[in-house]
Amino acid sequence: IARAESSKLLAAETVISTG
Repeated sequence: IARAESSKLLAAETVISTG
């Protein structure tokens, strides 16, 4: 679960960085 949450958070950060 922790890994999944981390991946989701990382994806969100990537989107923000890209945006």
